[in-house]
Amino acid sequence: MWQPLEGASFTVRNVDPLKPRRVQFLHRERKLAGSVTVQGDEAGPINVKLEPWATIKGRIVDSVGDLLQNASLTSDEGDKGQLGAMPGQYDFAADAEGRFKIEGLAPSLPYNLRVMVSGRSLGTAVKDLQLSPGETKDLGELSVERPSN
Repeated sequence: MWQPLEGASFTVRNVDPLKPRRVQFLHRERKLAGSVTVQGDEAGPINVKLEPWATIKGRIVDSVGDLLQNASLTSDEGDKGQLGAMPGQYDFAADAEGRFKIEGLAPSLPYNLRVMVSGRSLGTAVKDLQLSPGETKDLGELSVERPSN
């Protein structure tokens, strides 16, 4: 869950050393992002390096290249929450032409991206996507099977 911070310091609570947790950061005004894995047994403060955020863009289509109405992209954080989460919201809707642009991705963090249509997952369209600081990557057309009724 994304939460605004009052300052540069904060406390991460309820971390189980047997279940490390990924914590992501986003500074919208400065277009910076980063992440850190909290183990739960750290002795003191943890520093997080924020870098210029990464951006992806592209278009969502079905397997024959036709537009999918009401399509969106969401991230799959994986079983252990070690993959990247979408920056600040659950999913990103494509426009009327199926195009999307997502800013605020943490550099060097792997992302799996699922295509959703009207709240229903159509599958993972991108796996283990890692981006460099400040990179804008055009994913082209993300193709998924059209849902059956």
